Amino acid sequence: SNSSANISFGGNVFSKDFCFGVTFSDALNQTWIGSEIPALRVDRNLIFNGSYKYNINEIYSVEAAAASRYTFGAPLDHSINVRAVYNNQFWAGFGFRTSPALNFSAGAFINQKFKIAYTAERSFVGIPGIGLTHELYVSFTIPTSKYSKF
Repeated sequence: SNSSANISFGGNVFSKDFCFGVTFSDALNQTWIGSEIPALRVDRNLIFNGSYKYNINEIYSVEAAAASRYTFGAPLDHSINVRAVYNNQFWAGFGFRTSPALNFSAGAFINQKFKIAYTAERSFVGIPGIGLTHELYVSFTIPTSKYSKF
């Protein structure tokens, strides 16, 4: 099922090697499309996140990210992810979520505009036999003029 249109608000503050932010997602609290249960809502979340990048040398770096997610009506969930980056282009990492779940991911920064990543996550709660999920992430940044503020 997919949700209908929704609104999320969020922002991050970045420095050279550190960032932190907050997001409020699914503010409209929509129901799931096709659901026969009117009380089944899209998950509203309040997420606090942060990350740090440590440059080992000119070729290798290590990045760690953490997030705390409060889903309205559910327990607080924490996650941490670590990845090793080679030559600011390729990376591989793993993570843990207290819900509980483990993940492995790999990706590439093809250039400053194009990124691709793959993640496999194994959840240890929920419906038996449906604990492994796959995600393919593709990102393309649309160029703006050199005079644009964005």
